Amino acid sequence: MFKNNMSVKGLIGIIFTLLFILGDVLWADISYYVNGKGDVVRVVETTIATSKEISNLTDSNSSVIEKSLKDISKRELSDDELNLIAVISQGEGTSLNYLLASSIAKKNNLTNPYDATYGFGKYVPKGTKVSTMTFGEVKKLQRRMISIQKKLKKKRRSSVIGMMQFNQATLKEFQKKCGLKDSDLFSEINQNKMTVKLLKEIGLKDFKAGKISAYRFQNKLAGRWASIACPKTGKSKYNQPTKTSTKKIRLALSKLR
Repeated sequence: MFKNNMSVKGLIGIIFTLLFILGDVLWADISYYVNGKGDVVRVVETTIATSKEISNLTDSNSSVIEKSLKDISKRELSDDELNLIAVISQGEGTSLNYLLASSIAKKNNLTNPYDATYGFGKYVPKGTKVSTMTFGEVKKLQRRMISIQKKLKKKRRSSVIGMMQFNQATLKEFQKKCGLKDSDLFSEINQNKMTVKLLKEIGLKDFKAGKISAYRFQNKLAGRWASIACPKTGKSKYNQPTKTSTKKIRLALSKLR
């Protein structure tokens, strides 16, 4: 009996040891959503990844980003930096795989991450491709999106648009900082230029050089993208579902140094 108890305890110990080791590569994100019936739905998303495998999780989106970046005269980002963008995009719900799997996106003919709008096309004319529109047209569309949500008496309103989900203020800010005119296209190339500018401004180079900590850089990222967990609370700074946990973003950041 004593031997049997010891063997059971030993087995339990081995299991807990394995779980501890897997702790760095296995985690669950628990989010809460309100479905069409008004019921709160608990969603558990389990992600398995290692530093070696994380690129496989984001291959589809990275390839989309890299393809458009090739058209920029000088390559702005490394593969690991592209991977960071892909991870952020996944959390924002604009990754290619996410759009292809979304019934709402399919209904609104949304298949290109760079054409993504708040609600997956719910508040814009069906088939709208913002990557083919000018900045002037996009800003007008954002105002229209907010107007529609106001009429529908939506408590939470948003104008986010494009693969990296720029709201009105951010789009206007980085359009100006990138020297882009209202007559310029909100193209894949120009969206990437704004993303690169934004990442550099909030400390990408300083983080890579070891001048700022992962905690501080994550905090800055969380200030720009609502889906990223705040390092202090583990939740979104904007009271939205946290789709990119601290473990996920830290895994991506670890590849940058």
